[in-house]
Amino acid sequence: MAILELTMLEFIFWALLQAIIVAVVVGKILGKGEMAGPLLLWKSKKGFNFLNKIAEKKNFWEKYGDFGIILAFGLLGGLFVFRRKKNWKRAVMSVVAPLLIFGPFIVPRLILGGPLQGIDFSLIFLFLGGFSSFIFFSIGSSAYQVILRYLGEQEVMAMAGPAIPGINIEGSPFQGIPWYGWLAFPILIFVHELSHGVLLRAAKLKVKNTGVAFFGLLPAGAFVEPDEEELASADVDERNRVYSVGSASNCVTACVFLAISLVFFSPLLGSLGVSDYTELEVAKVLPESNAKNLEQGMKVMSINGQEVTSVAEIQSVLEDFEPGDKVDLTTSQGEMSVRLNEEGMIGAYFKQGFSSSMPAYLNFLVNLNSFVYLVFFFNLVIGIMNLLPLKPLDGGLLTESVLKEKIGKELASKTATGITVVSLVLLLVNMLPLFFS
Repeated sequence: MAILELTMLEFIFWALLQAIIVAVVVGKILGKGEMAGPLLLWKSKKGFNFLNKIAEKKNFWEKYGDFGIILAFGLLGGLFVFRRKKNWKRAVMSVVAPLLIFGPFIVPRLILGGPLQGIDFSLIFLFLGGFSSFIFFSIGSSAYQVILRYLGEQEVMAMAGPAIPGINIEGSPFQGIPWYGWLAFPILIFVHELSHGVLLRAAKLKVKNTGVAFFGLLPAGAFVEPDEEELASADVDERNRVYSVGSASNCVTACVFLAISLVFFSPLLGSLGVSDYTELEVAKVLPESNAKNLEQGMKVMSINGQEVTSVAEIQSVLEDFEPGDKVDLTTSQGEMSVRLNEEGMIGAYFKQGFSSSMPAYLNFLVNLNSFVYLVFFFNLVIGIMNLLPLKPLDGGLLTESVLKEKIGKELASKTATGITVVSLVLLLVNMLPLFFS
């Protein structure tokens, strides 16, 4: 199925239009579900017995919730989780826990780049403040780069944007996601909201409703509706576990599906002779690109005589050239020369894939592996982004909850709101090129 090409404004218009129409028709006229702005909510009392059954292993879920807090806040989270331990135990466990969690991210950088080159501020933030601080620092530093490029009247690319299966948003860093990517969302939503519900019941907190939210025809998420007053007055550890566990489960699910892809599908496809990409296709040519002769759907076989079949190979070849240099491309429509842009890039998005002459069973296996990878991708991205300290995301609620324990309810609310505003502004700055070139 062909992928739609839309600008950001077109996407917002059509998304809002279909959401409002469906919400009014189904929610208002037919009386099926509740309206919450453009969202349509379907609430249910079902699933409570299932939640209660899973939540019986309280000790396990408490430790799992603590893992979620450390995932969100790193060393600071460890200090908070183990604050009631004796001094030496608190120090050891607070350091060891985030090292075990974030070691796989940090150690390879140290090994490959050496102590001075491998470590950077983003990894420091990751260890000290977890994914919440890491994502806040990341969008802050990229927003700074976007602003510098605007002020210098340089070519600017969006550093954040929607990742929509079946739809390419012009300028978004996420391009070419196939339609079947939508099938990953039920898995993502199920594990996230199930975890919230289980932690609520493990803490003996009330679950008022379970349900599903739709943004028009699109799944916007599932939800487990707690008693907000009861949750706000609950023990701070129980409250924090509830807020953090959804993202923790998404990250665990991401690891599971990545392992399935690497341990099962990669060797299987390799044994069948499908270990690497075999075709590279132009997905989109950027408006400001110097590669005016490139067209969407065109195959690119080589650059300056070096065969390329993946985006990684393009990047490897272009490392030997400087911005403004000319390179020769061999394409499905003949030879052509392209002058590299200010980034030393061709100025186009590429889609890597496999030959259309591949047997049907191999094509099925390739697409199945692609789906498994998309489940990994969406769980990881949503799990980490959900920890951004921006209310009403879990990261914003978790930040406010921790601050409430330290500085009081009123000041915590004001501080969390301020952090939310800053996070939102930084996120929008990263997306500015989607609206203004």
